[in-house]
Amino acid sequence: MRMGIQRFDARRLLAVMLILFLRPTVFPSGLVAQATSGTEQQAADQDCAKIKQDIQQLQNELATISAAMQALTNELDQLNQAIAQAQADLRTVTQVGHPSESFRGELLDTLAVLMSDRNQIEQQLEDDAKAIQAIKDKIADLLSKLGNCAPPSTTQPPKETPQAQPSGGAGSEGKSHAGKPIFSLEGNFAVGFKQFSGANTCLAAVGILPGAACTNSDKSFAFGGGATVGITPYFALSVGDTRANAVTRSVNSSASSTTLNDTLQPNFVTFMGQVRLPVNRFTFFFEGGGSTWQINERETQSPGTGGSVATTSFRVTGQNAAAGGGIQVGLLKHAGLRFEYQYLLAQKSPSVDEHNNAALFGVFVSWP
Repeated sequence: MRMGIQRFDARRLLAVMLILFLRPTVFPSGLVAQATSGTEQQAADQDCAKIKQDIQQLQNELATISAAMQALTNELDQLNQAIAQAQADLRTVTQVGHPSESFRGELLDTLAVLMSDRNQIEQQLEDDAKAIQAIKDKIADLLSKLGNCAPPSTTQPPKETPQAQPSGGAGSEGKSHAGKPIFSLEGNFAVGFKQFSGANTCLAAVGILPGAACTNSDKSFAFGGGATVGITPYFALSVGDTRANAVTRSVNSSASSTTLNDTLQPNFVTFMGQVRLPVNRFTFFFEGGGSTWQINERETQSPGTGGSVATTSFRVTGQNAAAGGGIQVGLLKHAGLRFEYQYLLAQKSPSVDEHNNAALFGVFVSWP
């Protein structure tokens, strides 16, 4: 019977020793918990991107510690089972008796080792639980900062190279024209003045009244508007309408005592192609094409003494060349200021030979 008990106890002792052999001697969760302290101290005063990175790192460490705690918990269960079994074996040896006191001493030593390991694991689990709570508190603090933090200030968007602005500089504001659509639309409105430079507005009147004295005004207020279709950032097609207030012409004939007073009001509709040069927010353009024009004229004839005053209104129309150029500057995303010069011919023999110079200042809007 004692030999059977001795073999029985030896098998139990072998199982206990096997558990001790398989028990990890290093507890990784403790090292992981220590590694979190450095990360937690660096999370303050970081931008949003850095805070997100810290939160992700803390969550990874939290998962690592939780997995290590689960492994320690399983190991603790095995140690508790081994301790319970060792205690039961020790009671059996004490009650039944054993021929070798050294065997009983080995059981006591094994039981002491198991209980010491259990204390270490329990302490480690307690420390890991505190580390997990600290990490959770830190994550909550970072989430609070993330909800209130400003956008990242250390990350700058890549700088773009200025290119052509399809719609004449609108929205450029120093930005690149890269990625702009091939086609664009633009509308404009401007005011200014028009001058009849080198015009022979007295030609017809002097032809009717040879030797008469002729005076004429050559400047008037002007305004206009138009639309442009951009074809790539460098080319465009435009249509515009330029109008001006009336100018006057007075003819006096001493020979016939006749006076002619005329008013002329011109209107030009232009069709031109444009070549554009975009430079940052500025766009320089040069244009050329033609125009269809009309001049509304009102003539009052006052003959000498005894004659009746006659008033005649008529309209002259024609088509001639047109040219010009200007500059646009984008101030808003889809709007800006513009200056344009136009050279507009109005020639129709024998009564009309006008060379119109128009200077217009205004605004434009564009899409997209």
